[in-house]
Amino acid sequence: MYCFAIIDDDIHDLNQISKALKEHCDYHHIKYNVDLYNDPLEFSFNKYYDAIFLDIDMPSIDGMKLANQINSYYSTKIIFVTNYTNYINIVFNVRPFHFINKCNLKIEIIKVLTLLFKYLNKEKRRLKTKRGIENVGIEDIYYIQKKDNLTMIYTKDKEYDIWESISTLYDKLKSFHIEKVNQSTLVNLRYIKVLNNKTIIRNINIIKENINNKYNFLYD
Repeated sequence: MYCFAIIDDDIHDLNQISKALKEHCDYHHIKYNVDLYNDPLEFSFNKYYDAIFLDIDMPSIDGMKLANQINSYYSTKIIFVTNYTNYINIVFNVRPFHFINKCNLKIEIIKVLTLLFKYLNKEKRRLKTKRGIENVGIEDIYYIQKKDNLTMIYTKDKEYDIWESISTLYDKLKSFHIEKVNQSTLVNLRYIKVLNNKTIIRNINIIKENINNKYNFLYD
């Protein structure tokens, strides 16, 4: 399931983007959650989003400034929704995934959503397991841990036992928000809710305590 945020101080534009996202996901049978932020100052930095639709011109905080703040927390796909036509400075400063012009929102958002999900669906890796080569969805990984002579990958639906080392996996997966918390454990940052002393993966009822004293609760 994908998780998105829409941030726009114009309630009409906020609802239009949300409606277009729903129609696209419903048509393509894509499971998702979306959080709507009419006030950008209420944006939650403690929750991971696969993509964020962000207005640039807002009175309480500039969209580019907010995008830089988000990028300092984690890497995500920022899509600017704007009336601006000159994107060159934004590209250099923020490097967003794409742009949607509000003047042509209904048409452009379909094109951008198609590109977005094409990109998100590529976030898989072919890994050699004891059962052979398997495609593992990166977004489904909760954590990875060394166990005896094997490395175990724990996902939403199943476990994979592979021969690759933690270090090798980290090099392959670090661009997908997979973080090394000690020499034998990797965790998926998209499920981190609170940084503290324990890690809890609630929806598979696994509790890992004191993993490098770094992570606390993981959300569904």
